[in-house]
Amino acid sequence: MRDVIIACDFKSKTELFEFLKPFEGLNPFLKIGMEIFYKEGPQLVRELKAMGCKIFLDLKLHDIPNTVKKAIKNLTKLNVEIINIHAAGTVKMMQAAMEGVNEAVAEGAKKPLVIAVTQLTSTDQNMLNNEL
Repeated sequence: MRDVIIACDFKSKTELFEFLKPFEGLNPFLKIGMEIFYKEGPQLVRELKAMGCKIFLDLKLHDIPNTVKKAIKNLTKLNVEIINIHAAGTVKMMQAAMEGVNEAVAEGAKKPLVIAVTQLTSTDQNMLNNEL
């Protein structure tokens, strides 16, 4: 059976942990996005990992290559299962991201699956035709 990834788009750690009570002992796979990650920080991920959760860190990294490389290196050290980057950052940025991942792995971190987002779910046909 494949894991189902539960989107945890909560405003606070309190709300998230209340939601997770029925999943105790089941080690769910959770998507942690920007809103809660930026509020609660890496410690939230560490706590969830300590509880046995698997984590998809949905931050859609997109910046200059060197910044993404350094950021993803730090995120890789959280030992999450999946991290995403935004493909609009260019091939050079995506290559730099993988360099950062590989550096963290060389230092003992677990290698995550790195995926690239190409379009946000909020993008509609009008935006594709007229804005992008």
